[in-house]
Amino acid sequence: NDLVDLLIDTDYYKSRLSILALRPAPIQVNFLAHPGTSGAAFVDHIVADRIVAPPDHALFFSESILYMSHHYQVNDHRASYPPRRDRTVAQIRQKEGLPLDKFVFCNFNGLYKIEPAAFELWVRIMHRVPDSVLWLVNENSESNANIVEQARLRGISEDRLILAQRADFAEHIDRVRGADMFLDCFTYNAHTTAVDSLWGGLPVMTLPGHNMNMRLAAGALYAYGPASETCVRTIEDYEEVAVAIANPAAKRRIRRRLFAKWTLAGVEELG
Repeated sequence: NDLVDLLIDTDYYKSRLSILALRPAPIQVNFLAHPGTSGAAFVDHIVADRIVAPPDHALFFSESILYMSHHYQVNDHRASYPPRRDRTVAQIRQKEGLPLDKFVFCNFNGLYKIEPAAFELWVRIMHRVPDSVLWLVNENSESNANIVEQARLRGISEDRLILAQRADFAEHIDRVRGADMFLDCFTYNAHTTAVDSLWGGLPVMTLPGHNMNMRLAAGALYAYGPASETCVRTIEDYEEVAVAIANPAAKRRIRRRLFAKWTLAGVEELG
């Protein structure tokens, strides 16, 4: 009755899928609602790109795929969160409890995304980069205790795990610069958090899988350009490239390229 011709949903797995099931519009589209197929006949199209949903994967989607020419998740951090000049990396690290003289690996996904295989790999990387720490999300007391214990069982002391306190989004976007490299999970990739990290000048290590939710960071890296060397094909390559970039000279080289892409100043400060 409202004569809606096109309904584009961005949030259906949280609350709105039942609305689409009522068919309020003749054309219904999934755009950012969920990184994968709905499996529903009442969702006609999904917006994606050729990295996160390659054309030869189309048979696994109930929707027809509408392709963006670049990465399908559109971001404009340049306008919304322009780079701040009022804090140095050293100041960020001091505020966040990060060591000034260590290489900081990070992952800002919820701890529930960290599968055992990824954590095992991160621990191996940390053993090969002994002057390093891992910066994770402070989830809750039980999750925090579990992740610390799992690290201890694998030979990583508690002082090498730093749990980030919750912060508002603008503050978080800025503090990302305090890390040196983002380590992605396997089963459910970083997406917004990968883009946030690229904006902070961090290389994002990722290993794309078969499903759309396992290819999100790869899509962001492909669109971004200069960081594509950190999108790898095997677990062995993931480990070797991460360890190689932890070398100071390699870190400086890739971060110059990352910041040049955004035409940001402050490369010397970031080191």
